[in-house]
Amino acid sequence: LILDQCDKYFRTTIEGGINKEQYLLIKEQLGEEVDPEEVPLDLEDLPNVAHVALKVFNLLEDTYVSLGMDGSRYIGKNFHNFEMLCKLYYVTDISEMRICLELVKMIEKYTVKQKRPKR
Repeated sequence: LILDQCDKYFRTTIEGGINKEQYLLIKEQLGEEVDPEEVPLDLEDLPNVAHVALKVFNLLEDTYVSLGMDGSRYIGKNFHNFEMLCKLYYVTDISEMRICLELVKMIEKYTVKQKRPKR
């Protein structure tokens, strides 16, 4: 459930969907009922481990691959300091750290996709 909620939030946020406030405003303007299943999540709706995952993701070093004369391409994060960063935010339980890793990888997936050049 946590991973599904976070996937919905990260996908919407990174790929440019509407947020909860915008959704509620649209429904109000159209005079339609709010469907709880359709309401986009806000960061406050996510558990603490998702907040930590966002912080860890932002602190991990970006990794690029050289394309020669064509510049470089973002390929994701360097996870060398992942465990240390988790501990910095008091994530020491192995199962919670595993969830945090899955969430950071999820954010990375959407970020890499979003940074790909559009054709």
